[in-house]
This record gives sequence, structure tokens and C-alpha cells, in this order.
Amino acid sequence: MSLTNEQDFPEITLPDIGKLSGSLAQRVYEALRSSILAMDLPPGTLLRKQVICEQLGVSRSPVTEAITRLAGEGLVEVIPQSGSRVTKFSMSEIREGAFLREAIELAAVSKVAAERTEEQLTELNRNLRLQALCLEDHDETGFYREDERMHELIFSFTGYPKLHSLSATGGCRSTGHGNCCCPCAAGPLRPMTSTGSSWKQSATAIRNGHARQCKST
Repeated sequence: MSLTNEQDFPEITLPDIGKLSGSLAQRVYEALRSSILAMDLPPGTLLRKQVICEQLGVSRSPVTEAITRLAGEGLVEVIPQSGSRVTKFSMSEIREGAFLREAIELAAVSKVAAERTEEQLTELNRNLRLQALCLEDHDETGFYREDERMHELIFSFTGYPKLHSLSATGGCRSTGHGNCCCPCAAGPLRPMTSTGSSWKQSATAIRNGHARQCKST
């Protein structure tokens, strides 16, 4: 397979990794991931390491690590001897990924609603407040970062350590952020306000301990 017919790296400005937290590789990963999910790096885009290194002011090592991680999540496709590109998903893969992700999230939210602690509830409420601030500031990157953090929190609260990695790989990941439209399909991300509203519904169910009221996030 060749990448000669794919579109080149677009002239965009990647997020400032200086404003992100974590290791250098983690910050490069978040910058690329948010750009893919925001469609700044459309499906089929070649990921040229040298260009990424120059934009972010980093060496090739953290870029390579970030791309490898994105490939593990299904957002990037690595072609041996050719390079890497943003993954293209078929509609059947998108539907399957959405189905799997929803099933996992419904089960996780239901379990947490029945067993949550006050400390866990405090963490969830804090995350919702951060999401609300991002909405007020029209900070899409920050909002979706906190949205993903909410997923991580709920999955971790189930007590099943492999759950989050399972939801972040393979077909489950083809749905992008929660129930957002797939970033690699023909359609925009679900509006931030809609995503935030879904989280509020789930958080309310968890707060009240009403597992039956839980909805997919």
C-alpha cells in the first residue's frame, strides 16, 4: 500500500503544547489527537514527522511515540516503509464502533451509579465545572480534553483497569469523543453543548444512584 495519493499535511497550527500537561510525548499526542478529532487533520492526511517536529519544537522521538499511540487507538494508520496517515473509516466500522462504545459506557455508568463514593462524585462534579468553563470560553480543545477525562474517570471508578484501554482501541474508538460523529466520516463533531448535556444527565444519574436512568455519554 502506498501513500502517494493521500493529501499532504495541511497548513494549520497545531495546539500549543506548552499549555498542556504531562510528558512531552503525552502533550504531542494530545495536540495531534485534538487536531484529528477537530478535523483540522482530515481523514487520509499524511502525518509528516519533520513538519510536526518543526511546528511543536520537539525531536522525532516524542512524535513517533505519539503516532504509535494514536495508531493503537485506531485514529492513525501506519503504512510500513511509507509513513502514517489519519485513518479513514467505513460507515460499517463507524456504526460498529458506536454500538460497542455505547454498550461499554452504559454498563460503566450504570455500575458507577450503583456503587459510587462521595469522593468520586466530587471528582465528577469538578470535571463538569471545567467543561462548563470551556464552553463559556469557546475552548473546543479544552472541552473535549475534559470530556475525555470524564470517560477516564467513570471507567476507572468501575474498578476494571482494562475497561478504558478496551474502549480506546479498535472499532470502539471510531466514534471519536463519546457519541460524537466519527471525525473520519462525513460529518462534524457533535456540538459541545450537546455533549455537555449528555454528561450532565449521566452525572445526575450517578449522583442520585439511579442506574436505570443512565444514558450513554
